[in-house]
Amino acid sequence: EIVRNQRGERVDRTLRFRWRDQLFGDELPHGPQVYFAGDEIAGYRLWHDDPDAASQAPLFRRLQVSVQVGAVIPFILLLIVAVPFLRAYHDGQLGVRKGVQLAIAAMVAGAIWLVMCVPELSEGTNIGLLTRTQTAWLVGVFFFLFGFVGLAAMGAMAWSVGEFECRHRWPNKLASLDALIRGRWGNATVARSSLRGVAAGVLTAGLVMVAALAVQRFDGWPLTDGIFGNADYTSIPALAQFAWLFGSGVPIALMAVLVFPLWAERRLGTVAGLGVAILLSSFLQPMTLNLLPWSTDFVTWLLMGAVPVLLFRFGDALSGLLAYLTSAAVLKAQPLLWADQAWLEINGWLILLAVASPLIVSLRYLGTDREFVYHWDDVPPHVRRIAERERQRVELETARGIQSSILPELPPQLAGVELAHAYLPATEVGGDFYDVLALEDGRLAVAVGDVAGHGVSSGLVMSMAKSALAVQVTFEPDVPSVFRTLNRMVYQSARRRLLTTLCYALLDPTRRELVYASAGHLFPYRVTRDGHIEALMAGAYPLGVRDQLDIRVRTARLSEGDTIVFYSDGLIETRRDGGVLDDDGDGELYGFERFEATLRRFAGAPPTELLDGVLRDVVRFAAERPRDDDLTVLVLRLPSAA
Repeated sequence: EIVRNQRGERVDRTLRFRWRDQLFGDELPHGPQVYFAGDEIAGYRLWHDDPDAASQAPLFRRLQVSVQVGAVIPFILLLIVAVPFLRAYHDGQLGVRKGVQLAIAAMVAGAIWLVMCVPELSEGTNIGLLTRTQTAWLVGVFFFLFGFVGLAAMGAMAWSVGEFECRHRWPNKLASLDALIRGRWGNATVARSSLRGVAAGVLTAGLVMVAALAVQRFDGWPLTDGIFGNADYTSIPALAQFAWLFGSGVPIALMAVLVFPLWAERRLGTVAGLGVAILLSSFLQPMTLNLLPWSTDFVTWLLMGAVPVLLFRFGDALSGLLAYLTSAAVLKAQPLLWADQAWLEINGWLILLAVASPLIVSLRYLGTDREFVYHWDDVPPHVRRIAERERQRVELETARGIQSSILPELPPQLAGVELAHAYLPATEVGGDFYDVLALEDGRLAVAVGDVAGHGVSSGLVMSMAKSALAVQVTFEPDVPSVFRTLNRMVYQSARRRLLTTLCYALLDPTRRELVYASAGHLFPYRVTRDGHIEALMAGAYPLGVRDQLDIRVRTARLSEGDTIVFYSDGLIETRRDGGVLDDDGDGELYGFERFEATLRRFAGAPPTELLDGVLRDVVRFAAERPRDDDLTVLVLRLPSAA
């Protein structure tokens, strides 16, 4: 039968043939048909005229929906898994090398499958003026981009996220899979996992086939669309089927085994999480198997989704992955195993041998005590980085704890002088230090210092300076002696770039006198009860610049109720995001003017209230910008007359 279609000067033809042997009788004619675009073959497909097509359309419509859902699922999951992947990758918590390698391998396998199957895959497709060959390749490119590329990306992210989560919570579940990836199959660890996975996969496939036969009693019947596919029409069905399993099955299995159980159990608990993981895994099955009617499909989907999840949860990752791949391989291979041709039967066995290869190679070690043991070289690079970062974090926390023990927790009052202080390091270990020591004669030795920069090196110098200060004040607290001792210690011990500033003073609350000096440190403020502010100027080179330090000792007369405020440059140099920018393009500084205005506003207030007001003002000014330097504020107020 010839149908002609005039397209301008070109005549397209459809040639429809009936098979000589009408297997379904004259009521259901069927056969092949070939499309010609002009003189070029544009496509071909099988046809049939079913008088009951209208009544059966709803049944197939549900099947088409499930197939379409199966095609969209990878992209939905790709978007979902991309969120934790990008977050963890940004934090440096996971590696991508194996994920990228897996994605490349999956795309190569997908390309092999398409090259072998694209003629059959493009059956019935007719695209305008394109020739049959051009149409076939266009269909192949479409399937590759919207099929295997999405699956490969999903599999790569699923591996990276799942591996990170699994190593964090259940690292032993990856032992057999790590051994397999590294080619160390000769041990009982791989043998046990492989045996569990292959046996569970064969059992699952058998139960699925039994369920498919059972639904025939309810007007259901198994479709070959999900089992006997395009790969079985190629010259080497085993290679095509294995390429399909690796290109699509491995990414799906990684999502079902590594991502769903870990994610669901962490959020919902063991029982509820396991149930949700099984349901999520079941929704991946439309890409593997379809039965009719659709209502009977979910039973088989649930079975194929539950087994890998349960094996992973109560076994390990390799057994779950092998269970998924083995069940799919058995279903794909069984039509070939039943074929009359020896070559097709051989290909069926080759598919099964491919998925069972880990078990075949390691089976002789099953009863031995030879286990897979991790060596340092077996630890993935990103896991080493995480371990190293965790080690550094613990060391920094330890250093911070030691530093906190060195820096004093001052009492609210010493020798009648009210005290308040705040120390906010920019990192785990800061470079600022402070102290207030009560001397036997009733005076207070007050010190605030700052080692250049912040971090471990600054913290070490700070610790030495603070310890030297405490020792020196105990024996000889005079201002010149303290500066000579600390300058010698910093000059001999610290690198030149770790300059240290210091403001040191002796406060006599009885005589209301302050003797002080500064080595490169910001001058303290005197704040009277009526709001007058005086900067107590004193200057010299920072500690450690020269072997001999020339300081200028100053004396300030104080009044009843005066407040003395010591601080570090981290307060003045606090920056604000945006707003007015300086010459370097950074945010404007908090500065002396704002600081003095705040001091004036809280003049006469108790030290704790003044300190809280300063800190609130600084936090409000900086907004969300993190601190660039350590911040220290020390407030002392002389007693008022009774």
